[in-house]
Amino acid sequence: MDTESAHNAAEQLRNGSVSVLSLLATAPMSEALASSDPFERARATAFLSSVLSDGDAAWLRSDKADKNTVSVLMDFYSSRLHDQTSVADLLHGILALLASPVVTRNSAISLARAMFSELNNQNFAQNVIVTAAARLSDASSCRIHDLLSRPGNAAMKYLGDNFIAGFLVAMDGEKDPRNILISFGIIHTIIQNFNIDKKFEDIFESIYCYFPITFRPPPNDPYGITSADLKVQLRRCFAASPLFGPLAWPILLEKLTSTSDNAKLDAMETISACAAVYGGDSIGRHVEQLWELLHEESLDSKTATQRDAALKAMRCIVYALSTSAATASTSSRDHLTQFLTFVTKHAQTDLVDATLPQEAIRRIVNAAAKATEPSFYYLATHLVKSLLDVAKRSSAVSVENQCEVLGCLTDFVATSKSFYGSSVDMDIDSLPQNPLTAFKADLFQIFQTSLSSKSERIAIASLNGLFELAHAKEFLSTLELEWYFETLLGMSINENAAVRGVVVSLLVKEVSSEAADSNHVQTVISTIIPQLLDACALKDGAEDVILNAFEAVVELSADKKVFGTVVPALIKFLEESNDARLVRHSISALRIILTEQPDYISEFSYYESLIVPVLRVLLTRSIAGSYICENGAYVESLGQVYAAIMRLLDSRSQEKVAHLVVNALYRGKWVDSRPMEPISPVPIDARSNLRLLATVFSSVICNMRTDAVLLDVDPRALVNFLVQTLIDQSSASRVPDVYMNSLCQAVASILNKSDAKFVSTFTADHEYLFKLVENESASNSDTYRVAVIVLLWTTRATVMKSPTAAELQKVSRIVDLLQRQDSIVASKFYLLAADDPSFGKHVLTKTAFAKTGLLWKQKLFKHCLPVLVERFSGAHSSIRNNYLLALSHLMKYIAKSIILYEIQTLIPLLLAGLSSDNAELNLTILEITETLLKESPAALGAHLESFTTVLLHLVGGIEAGASKSSVTSSGVKASASADVRVLSLKCLGIIPKTELPFNELYVLKPRVIRGLQVALDDEKKSVRKEAGNARAKWYLLLGKK
Repeated sequence: MDTESAHNAAEQLRNGSVSVLSLLATAPMSEALASSDPFERARATAFLSSVLSDGDAAWLRSDKADKNTVSVLMDFYSSRLHDQTSVADLLHGILALLASPVVTRNSAISLARAMFSELNNQNFAQNVIVTAAARLSDASSCRIHDLLSRPGNAAMKYLGDNFIAGFLVAMDGEKDPRNILISFGIIHTIIQNFNIDKKFEDIFESIYCYFPITFRPPPNDPYGITSADLKVQLRRCFAASPLFGPLAWPILLEKLTSTSDNAKLDAMETISACAAVYGGDSIGRHVEQLWELLHEESLDSKTATQRDAALKAMRCIVYALSTSAATASTSSRDHLTQFLTFVTKHAQTDLVDATLPQEAIRRIVNAAAKATEPSFYYLATHLVKSLLDVAKRSSAVSVENQCEVLGCLTDFVATSKSFYGSSVDMDIDSLPQNPLTAFKADLFQIFQTSLSSKSERIAIASLNGLFELAHAKEFLSTLELEWYFETLLGMSINENAAVRGVVVSLLVKEVSSEAADSNHVQTVISTIIPQLLDACALKDGAEDVILNAFEAVVELSADKKVFGTVVPALIKFLEESNDARLVRHSISALRIILTEQPDYISEFSYYESLIVPVLRVLLTRSIAGSYICENGAYVESLGQVYAAIMRLLDSRSQEKVAHLVVNALYRGKWVDSRPMEPISPVPIDARSNLRLLATVFSSVICNMRTDAVLLDVDPRALVNFLVQTLIDQSSASRVPDVYMNSLCQAVASILNKSDAKFVSTFTADHEYLFKLVENESASNSDTYRVAVIVLLWTTRATVMKSPTAAELQKVSRIVDLLQRQDSIVASKFYLLAADDPSFGKHVLTKTAFAKTGLLWKQKLFKHCLPVLVERFSGAHSSIRNNYLLALSHLMKYIAKSIILYEIQTLIPLLLAGLSSDNAELNLTILEITETLLKESPAALGAHLESFTTVLLHLVGGIEAGASKSSVTSSGVKASASADVRVLSLKCLGIIPKTELPFNELYVLKPRVIRGLQVALDDEKKSVRKEAGNARAKWYLLLGKK
């Protein structure tokens, strides 16, 4: 009777070749089921249950399962429930049977009676309990949901109180959280579907004993039942019937006085869930006690969770009282008035009492006011006038009190919009009259007057109040609205940072919020934005005013409608202005806007409105020798603008932009339909003042997608031209770094995105570069410098795409150059492995659509490491730093797991690098050391003393006579750069916080603390600060962790 046999038997049932009764009548089955051996009976029962449940009980769900057969099976299973050995398997079969649509009423009744008479979960072993709770609980208790939605529904209701009593007995004393969770679901279903008038006290008693839930799941609990799961289900039971109200309130009030925060939180959350169900009359008897306890909890809560739960409970109580008052007796209205009177009286006195938490009091008022329209109306008519009187006596109260009073008034105005409409609801006449209308003149005056306060907190509170007034229905007149927007405009450019930030955020909300008033949006776009742009262009304006105006414009451009207005205006500044300050800020604003709002580009005429006019400006002014295009920072920022746009475009759109830019800057040919008169563009290498345009050229080329092509341009001719241009110009004069890097990046990007044949051709065409740099006589020339940078960029481009042996051989030839006295190859070695070798410009990165081979960095590191280690060991001391610097650049960008794998080889080299007098090498290795100490301190544990000694030496704190045997060179002078000293101190500060053995750390403590004394007197504040932090951490190393 194995699984395969059960499946075969089930298949025969489904195709009708056998019947269930004939299966039961077979000799092996009938004998096994009647056997005196309980385990034999259990095996036979398990086989039958497996047959019935096979294929998700497919046979029982089909029309082949007739009513009589199912009834016989149900009676059989019900009659066997006394057989404790077989219970688990019986439940399995019953669950399958209940899937049948032909279960009769009598069968369901018999099953339920058998369950309650024969099953007692507490008497079974744990695995059987789980089955009873997870299977039968599903079947005739937990699966009661299914019974209630099928003919069995009537059967269960027929049992009525007997069914309820039976289940409560079965549930009694249950402690397993899995079974309790299921039982709560069953209780909820019973309450919802049965008449519980005679049994509600018994039901409440069965769930009350679990309140509050204190369950804590064991570690690694495979069932995943949490305390929150149990609380939610128990709360559903409490809130399932108003009959529980009189029984529940005394218990909930008792728990609110508990010393346990968990019990109080559970009680408040239960009140929130039950208040509306229990009704106002039930709450009314306990109004005063509820107010006192919840008021105290909302003022003195230790956590925000407790406070919020108290406020929510208050709001739910007010809601329940209001609902009952509208539909029930006068007593409910009296109870509502009583509760709101408590709120009003306490607010009137507490908001002027500086010893009380003002913000908490304001939250209480707001919670009650938000509950319902009647509660808002009562509080508005009884409290707003008092608050206005306090606000008018601002000199008599503290800033804190004044802010909270203004905030409370703002909350009233904001809440009123949900009951009486906002400025977008002007056409809706059916809304009730807002009680705040009687105070609108006073409210406007208070907020207007407070806006001029010297306290920025009061000014901010007033701004928020004016914003809400502007959005309330029929509150501000046309003149008042004009004043409001003029005030926002003025404060957006003239106030301090905190106030200005609030003003700008309010302007953003005016145009961007989902409930934005169309009239307000139009005012901002047609009035505020033009005036802000005018402020940006003020020639005689103060620098801070102009910067503030630009910041406001950038923030507001987050809205699509403003974006379409601002970007053309900024481009117009570039086209027409000769003001260097305006041009600089316009370029910066464009870059930020286009980077932060990329989704708008596709809906904006970027080509005609941005690409073409900006390029025209650059070309025209560069040819004319304008100072604007002689400033590398300006042109570089514009290059970043082009790069941001290119990354957002599809391949065809990129081709269009590249066609314009490449033709203009490479061929000197303007291909746009609108001619540029009277000046025609010229190639980028023609004049020195045009060299900076290479940044724009590179930005476009480097950010093209792999399937985008350069139209009407031969890529081979282009890269040859660019490389030859650099070499030719370097022989005449020093090539500017920006120009050299831009052209090298363009060449490298084209190589990376080209096929293997193109790369092979390029390698053959430019073999002369390797020969040039391998010629020692050329090492001091600028041509050598340019050739090295070209080789590093192009080698990076091809190795990252395909780290084959041929490409790695190029790396070996570059490593050979490290034997020179110059350090340019070592300093620039990072170009081979850096994540973004262009430092933020996204050249040869995935963001710029570069092709990357699998594990290319690991292959590069594996290729270079043995060569660099061997060369370092045999090198003269004058060039050892070259190998260390090159290796450190590789380690900085390689996965830490790779470094840890080679750590024993690398430790001596790291110590040697830290002992060098090369500041660049020190900084690079210190960054690696810092990362290792944070992420894998055990890797350095065996060499802890050596690292501590050399780090102290770097900060100038090595003691006279201290052991230097583990340091690989004579050490570092105490005059190491400030950056080196700061990073060394950070590493020293990390060591005592690691998980390294305490005894190994503690033995170093006296030496380190003495050694740090020198850094505490350092001339640099940053060094002194870091030394203090490090010493404090070592002082706190007091015992085993």
